[in-house]
Amino acid sequence: MREAVYLRIHQPRWNQYQQLLKRPDQLSPDQLAEIYIRVNDDLSYVRTQFPKSTTTRYLNQLATEIYHLIVSCLNLEHCLKLVNYHNNSMKVVHRPVQGTQFPIAGMGVIVVRI
Repeated sequence: MREAVYLRIHQPRWNQYQQLLKRPDQLSPDQLAEIYIRVNDDLSYVRTQFPKSTTTRYLNQLATEIYHLIVSCLNLEHCLKLVNYHNNSMKVVHRPVQGTQFPIAGMGVIVVRI
């Protein structure tokens, strides 16, 4: 398949993915995973068939954005679990401290008021 035909077939779907990624809070983890898998499948095909094209760079950038979104969600979820653990379990062992701070990767600090 020539690149122009491939683009005509798949470009609308990629545009739809970019629109969905502008509102990541409305995506479920399953939807995000499905988008990531599809973009990587397309990227694999394009890298094989058109290795030096702008389409390859475009899909690589799109896959990178999705990957960073997934990783940031995992980091945030992990940090929130730590906060919940601290709030629910640790206050039995230690005296609560007002304004306890928890760093979140790339997002600053969460201040928990007990």
